[in-house]
Formats: sequence, C-alpha cells, structure tokens
Amino acid sequence: MKSIKKFFLFLIGEAEEFSLEHRLYNVVLIFGIFIFTLGLITNILIQETPTVIVSTFIGDVVLLFFYWLSRGKRLFTVPAILTFSLVLFVFTPILWFKDGGVFGGYSYYLILYGIMVFLVFKGFLRRLFISLLGVITSVLVYIQWKFPHLISYCTSENCLFYNHLVSTYIVGISIIVLFMIFANRYERAQQEVEKYNKKLIEINKQLEELSRKDPLTGLSNRRDILEKINYQVRLFKRTKEPFALILADLDDFKQVNDAFGHACGDMVLKDLAGKMVKMLREQDTVARWGGEEFLILLPRTNRNEARETAERLRRAISETEFECEGNKVRLSMSFGITVYDYSEDNIDVYLRKADEALYRCKAKGKNKVCCTEED
Repeated sequence: MKSIKKFFLFLIGEAEEFSLEHRLYNVVLIFGIFIFTLGLITNILIQETPTVIVSTFIGDVVLLFFYWLSRGKRLFTVPAILTFSLVLFVFTPILWFKDGGVFGGYSYYLILYGIMVFLVFKGFLRRLFISLLGVITSVLVYIQWKFPHLISYCTSENCLFYNHLVSTYIVGISIIVLFMIFANRYERAQQEVEKYNKKLIEINKQLEELSRKDPLTGLSNRRDILEKINYQVRLFKRTKEPFALILADLDDFKQVNDAFGHACGDMVLKDLAGKMVKMLREQDTVARWGGEEFLILLPRTNRNEARETAERLRRAISETEFECEGNKVRLSMSFGITVYDYSEDNIDVYLRKADEALYRCKAKGKNKVCCTEED
C-alpha cells in the first residue's frame, strides 16, 4: 500500500514541489492519458473511422507531452490553459462530429471536462472555461440539430453498445475518483481550518491571560483581581463567608532604584512577587496594584487569619536578602488589612479602608501590619 502511494505521489509530484492546483492538473493529465488510451483501444476494437482513431491517438500524445512539461519541467499555467483549450476547441468538435454528437459517447466526457476545470482552475480562468464549455456545447448541439448530415453515427448495435458502455464506464469511474479527490481536498481544508481555529483559540486564551497579568512580575493586574473581588462579593451575598483584602507596599523602595538602578529594582520586584505567591494559598490572589504596591485577596478569611498571613509575609520579606547584579538588597514591607462585611456595598470603600490602614503603618514607622480598626 505504501509503495502504491509513493508511486502515485511520484506521478503527481510532492506537495513541497508543486502547488495543490498543479498537482491536481497532473492528476487530470494522468486521467486524460488513461481515458484517451482506453478510448484509442476501444475505437480500434469497434473499428471506428480512421479520423476518430487518429484524433484519439494525437490527443494521447499531446497529453503525454503536456504531462512531461508539467511534471518534468514544472510548468503549470501555460500548459494547463493549452491543454483545456485544445480539448475544448479541437478534440471536442472533431470527436463530436465523428462520434455521433449527442448520440455518441463523447458527450459524456463534457461532464468530466467541467469537473476537471473546477479542480485545476480557480477565479477568472475557471469561470472562463466553464463559460466556453457551455458556449461550445450549445453551438455543437445547434449544428447537429440544424445539420444532422454533418455528424457521423455508429450504424451497428455493437458499435453503439460499446461506444456508450465504455464511455459511461470511463466517465463514471473518473467522476468517482475525482469526487474522492474533491472530498479529500475538502477534508484537508477542513482539517486546516480546524487546526487554525485551535491555534486561534489558543492565541486568544494567551492574549486573555496576558491581558490579566502584570508584564513585569507575572502577577494578576488590576482588572483581574477586581473581577475576582467582585466574584467574592457575589459569593458573600449567598454564603456570608468573609474575605480579606491586604494592601501591601514596599518601604522606601525608591532608595533601591536610586542606589542600584531601575533594572535592579525590577529584578527585586519579580523575586518578591514569586516569594509572595509561594507563601500564599492556591485560592489566594496577589496582584501588582501600583509601582511597588500589591493587593492581596484572601477568600474565606477573617480578620485574625488575614493578620497572621500578613505578619508571615512581613517577617519573611524582612529576613530575606534579595540579590541583584551582585548586590544584596534588604527590604521591608507594610500591610494594611480590611475584611469585607457588607456594611458598604461599594468595593472602593474597602480598598480605601485598606489604604488608610496602610497609611497608619507608614506613620508608625513602617515594616508593620495594621487593620482597618486599631486593636
């Protein structure tokens, strides 16, 4: 099976060498050679007129020549136009007049011709050749109707039988194969569309994720954490489970930027962000709220639990030496805590309370944890 497929791919050309239309043109040429060869044998067996036999032979040779140009010389547009033009303007009229016209077998091939045009061409050339096929066929039918004596007819029953049988068989098999090519082409196109749709969905997911992330630290940004806070508000209305907000700010971080540069400050912020994420629960969210300011959301957390979390973070940060380009950087952080109790519906009120608690920490000497209400 693999050897047959390999041989077929050799005949039509690999996808890396030829465009899809070019490969389909090669398929059409191979079918044309097969049809003309079988037609030549049939015409000889049924003792057709010499004109029909010679015309079929010449058609076979011409198609072989075009196949050599297409497959061997890798030419497409010009050979394709010449092929379909010769078949339509030369061989179709000759075989129409010499093979019985609408009563002969060649008329079946016009259906096959139209299908091949759809396979090989697109756009203007497709419309052009289909239109010409309709015009030529109409002219030939009109001539046969007005001047029937110009048409040669099979006189014997055997001639009629073999002529129609072989033509029907060849065209029928060809149409089935071409339909399979159409179906395969459509399936591949659908697979390509599905593949690109998956890529598009994945890219959209990535863009959506990026739109919710702080580009420096990789933490949630304002949009993301505010959506999560609003979700907790809706959840509170159903379950009455409290949640806490902690506004945290690095103390005197400007001194770090002034002493070591902003690039070093950015590295410290990234390390700090990673450390905070590791110390929090999976359901917690920490977001970069401002330059060196962070907002932490703690679902299902009361005031005491929030204070314990903030104290743990404060101690860990103050005890850590952050490294930046060979420099050791010591930091401290202040934390302002508020717990949502639905006394106010507007979440901005609670954010302002957390900010006020943070401000009290700064006023008390920094590196502290303060709640909304002083203990």
